[in-house]
Amino acid sequence: MSEFSKLFSQIIKARDVNVSALTGYCGLDRSTMYKLINGKRNPSSKELVRKISEHLSLNPREAQELMDAYEMTRVGSETYLRRRSVQDFILNFRSIQKNRQSGLATVSISREAISGIYDENKKTFPLNGRFELSAMIHRIFLIEASGKECHISILAQPEHLEALDIAASIPVSYGDVKPNAEIRNIICINNVKNFIRSQENYNLQCLKRILPFYNTGYQYEPRYYYDDINAHFGDFNFMPCVFLTREAAVICSGDLTEGICFREEQVVAQIREYFDRSWEKASPMLLSFESSLEFHFQKFPVLVSSCRDSYILGFGPCLSSCLTPDLVEKYVKRDLPDRENFIEQANQYLASVGKIWAHNFFSRDGIKSFLETGIIEEIPPEIYQPLDYPDRVRVLKKYCALIGSGRKIRMFKNEMEHFPRNFHLFVSAGFGYLQFSSGEGRYYYLLLEEQSLLNAFYDFSVFLEESTILYSEEETKKFLKEYIC
Repeated sequence: MSEFSKLFSQIIKARDVNVSALTGYCGLDRSTMYKLINGKRNPSSKELVRKISEHLSLNPREAQELMDAYEMTRVGSETYLRRRSVQDFILNFRSIQKNRQSGLATVSISREAISGIYDENKKTFPLNGRFELSAMIHRIFLIEASGKECHISILAQPEHLEALDIAASIPVSYGDVKPNAEIRNIICINNVKNFIRSQENYNLQCLKRILPFYNTGYQYEPRYYYDDINAHFGDFNFMPCVFLTREAAVICSGDLTEGICFREEQVVAQIREYFDRSWEKASPMLLSFESSLEFHFQKFPVLVSSCRDSYILGFGPCLSSCLTPDLVEKYVKRDLPDRENFIEQANQYLASVGKIWAHNFFSRDGIKSFLETGIIEEIPPEIYQPLDYPDRVRVLKKYCALIGSGRKIRMFKNEMEHFPRNFHLFVSAGFGYLQFSSGEGRYYYLLLEEQSLLNAFYDFSVFLEESTILYSEEETKKFLKEYIC
């Protein structure tokens, strides 16, 4: 039986539904209705599922569960759950960024508690329980971070880092990038389908959990390899996690209940050699840039030159391609270093952007915000001054004229109307990046190097076209004209 028929038949039995009355209400024949109940046929449309929900007097949660079961049956459970994971990732992006602060209290507790198990005269000692393990890792990382250079190496999954509050153990250096501070992290990306279905896409959860390591002032670089995650970090693998600095190493079990700390120089060196060999075999998961100028002017045009069907998802519409040379000259800040050269590069970049065949989806609030403030969300604020109101209208009119040109320009509705202000996605079949800003105003760009992550965001963007969470192009154009006329 399909996911839909399983749930549908359960509701029929639990509520002792009169099938004949339901059949008549839905405009079906009796044979078709029984095929729906028994899983021999799937509903023909969402409208039919809504009619069924109405007749059964399902509450909103029950109706949504039935609709979810229909979608799962229509596209497959794996595809459905992956798309939902991408949507949850985007809509909850602000809370993901805030997670870094959750463990700060643990750090101060750990520094005091560690005195009971840390002996300066011992080179090796056991660690029992998650509390001791977390406290020891925090200590060796704090010692490493206090030096002129900081080199931290981690062979562990993002859920391990989250459980141990590793992001909170690293002193924050907001707005001050440490040139000699790096965190290398080797991560296992799952490539095996599990018999026990998860409601969340594991690889997307990995991405979600490592985001707090950005915007710390450290160069965080994750690399990946493929394996069965459950087998690799299962109960029968002896201490697969490694946390390493220049002077100490901690290895521990996958369930974080026991470990060993090594401070013997030769032992630490041997563990480092093992890590370095593994590092060379692993592949980059994300490439990060903090300089918007470096990324956009030098790398972006080259990377997207071969992208035909690309998608741009953001809080506001992507207005960069509608900026003319006179607007660039007018609004680029006068005190910007090497301003004339910047303007020349900016105009070349904008000309190349205009040739990209990108479909653009955005929120209603994004349009309102631009008209109220003159701020273009995807452009770092230190570069330009907000546009005057007449120029805001001028740019939006030019943007509105693009609707119907072959590029799909549509506005979010329903749950996607709550698209986060500080998140921006560009994705195609072969290239994609996430752009986000911090509370301190810094802009970050993460290139999606790992294929399953790239595929997940691209598939979600394509899916949006046929979903019910976008207004039509006609509705979008009507809304824009109401604001600019």
